[in-house]
This record gives sequence, structure tokens and C-alpha cells, in this order.
Amino acid sequence: EIIQFLLSEGAEVNFKSPKDQRNALHIFYFSVLRPEPQYMLKATQLLVEAGIDINEKDKYGAIPLKYAITVVKLTTEEMMPVYKYLIDRGSNIYEKDSFDKTCVDYVKEYSWRNGLISLLGGEADENK
Repeated sequence: EIIQFLLSEGAEVNFKSPKDQRNALHIFYFSVLRPEPQYMLKATQLLVEAGIDINEKDKYGAIPLKYAITVVKLTTEEMMPVYKYLIDRGSNIYEKDSFDKTCVDYVKEYSWRNGLISLLGGEADENK
């Protein structure tokens, strides 16, 4: 797999794109719209295990989880292992972006992502 090769060659996982200040996880979720669900999880795990900052903000103040919620076209059920993995590793669902919205706000706004509220449990109702 290309990600494993790049990591084995010392690719800097926290390198940020000059234009949008996105790291590899931002770019992955923003660019790979309909991957195989297992590939999505495996790529996420590889990048996280390599030390990528899952709470890094791009120039719009968005963390990678925001793009996993708003851009990736897989169903919420298919994405649930990725969401759970990121949240379990500390992805800050309450981090506000430049539009003053959190990942929880986007889950509530995007009706097809409402299934993610069950993963967040009562936390989705809190204002943090």
C-alpha cells in the first residue's frame, strides 16, 4: 500500500499543504470520497500510529474529523469504525472551526450523519 511505503521512507505525516494548511488526514478525508470502508479505517490507523495530529486545524480551523463527517460519501454505518477510532484517540469533537461550528454541530446539521449521535451519547447534547 502506498501509505505504508511513504511512511517506511520517512514521509512527514504532519506536513501541511501550503495552500490550505491541511495534513495528510485532512487531505485523505477531503479527497477520497468513496473508498472501501476497511481501507478508510486502515489508512486512518496507519497515519495515527505514525503520529499524525488528529486535532490539527487547517486554514479554515477544521480538524480532520470534520471532513470525515462532511465530505466522505460513505454511509455513517460504514464510517462508524473510523469515527470511533478517531474519537477514542482524542479527536476533539468540540473544537470550533472558523465558522464557529464543532464536529457535533455538523453531525446534527447533516441529517445523514445523525447516526453518529449514538456514538457520542449524551455528549452530543452538551455545550462545551
